[in-house]
Amino acid sequence: MSNKLFTIFYLLFMSLTFVHCRRGRPFRGYCLSNMFYGKCRPTKPICESKCSDNTRLCKEHCKLGCYCLPGFCRTAEGACIENVVLFK
Repeated sequence: MSNKLFTIFYLLFMSLTFVHCRRGRPFRGYCLSNMFYGKCRPTKPICESKCSDNTRLCKEHCKLGCYCLPGFCRTAEGACIENVVLFK
């Protein structure tokens, strides 16, 4: 009886977790303060690095599907920008 009860609770927990992630709302504290929740990855949620204001916009070639290539990060608005500080 205890195995059946455990299985029921486990399946219920997994289904609630799946629905929660599919809605694009991760659990509180899922991402670090310097990151934001990216809804793009189909298999599981991902945290992506935030970029500072001292970055320049990059071209479309920086994207690989819906992800940014190494050296680039995505803004909260979804833009892919180069992750370097420009010095004048």
